[in-house]
Amino acid sequence: MARPRPSLADFGVLLVDKPAGPTSHDVVDWVRWCTRIRSVGHCGTLDPAATGLLVLCLGSATRLAVDLTGVDKTYRARFRVGVATDTADGAGSVTRTARVPSSASPAVMTATTGLRGALSLPPPAYSALRVQGVRSHTLARRGEGPRLDPRPMAVRAMSNPRVCEGEGWLDVEVELTVSKGTYIRSLAEELGRRTGFPCHLRALRRTRCGPTAVDDALAGLLASPLPPRANGAPRWRIRAESSPDRETCAQLVFSHLRAPDECLPYPVFVAEQRLRGDALERLSQGQRIPIACDLAAGPSPSKTDSDAAAHPGARVGFRGIVGDQSVFVVAERVEEPSPAWAPTRVLRPRSRLDSEAQAPDAPPPR
Repeated sequence: MARPRPSLADFGVLLVDKPAGPTSHDVVDWVRWCTRIRSVGHCGTLDPAATGLLVLCLGSATRLAVDLTGVDKTYRARFRVGVATDTADGAGSVTRTARVPSSASPAVMTATTGLRGALSLPPPAYSALRVQGVRSHTLARRGEGPRLDPRPMAVRAMSNPRVCEGEGWLDVEVELTVSKGTYIRSLAEELGRRTGFPCHLRALRRTRCGPTAVDDALAGLLASPLPPRANGAPRWRIRAESSPDRETCAQLVFSHLRAPDECLPYPVFVAEQRLRGDALERLSQGQRIPIACDLAAGPSPSKTDSDAAAHPGARVGFRGIVGDQSVFVVAERVEEPSPAWAPTRVLRPRSRLDSEAQAPDAPPPR
């Protein structure tokens, strides 16, 4: 049976509402399997127990992952004060408990709101960071207790905090917007230090990554565990509830594929509307173009877009056609020797029909 070949470019961003259980890479494997596209990567890991927005790049858009990863992210978190686990989340084994009286609720709330701002905290021991070439979580499972140095983290905003009383513990539910590199489990451990009670992250859902929201994501993915591997790590089978077979899963993914324009944290312009003459071709060849080239006739940019591109180091995207080929250029504003756009990445998306990087037939990811 011939494969259906959707007439879509092998280039785009996919927003997925990740279910609890599988790793972020498990979801990547599922997308690779159903689309037969090898170049798929995620833009910021979600822990297996966490749910919510996972941003994936397909095809040559993987070269934009660095921009999509560096954005602020928003989570809905629930911290349990009174119980600590070895992994600092609900997936771990309980290591310490302490009864928390209801009278401690105001102090817990004060400590929670006090997390807002710049922080320097150690990442959780059970994390994917490498210590002398070995994953920290691997060392932690061996009982070697890796010591990770504090690193910059930041809680940009906090809203809707509330405390729920349990049987000897308190749950704190809060919405947090944090900087890149902020571990919510580290915030849970810090909350425990500030309150004097053991604490862990009970539940986590990511709702936003920069300009993208989970409300716009591909939802309805189901995950079921498979027998554990030799090393004890669980495996997961992922399937789409509404599209059980491979080809309809692919159609579902392609129907949710987005142009990078609406997902990137900087403005993207149609070259024909913003650039004069052969400016896009020159950018695509690695040449700088004067900022004055950005004054071509066409729709005026919004004030927000103009402000975003006005300072040194600002980035913008230009997309258009050079010859008979689609081109997407990321450019950075430089001031010396004169104001100009300097290309930093040039992408030439290929059609899936022309792509030589299609994955061979294979069974579903296990």
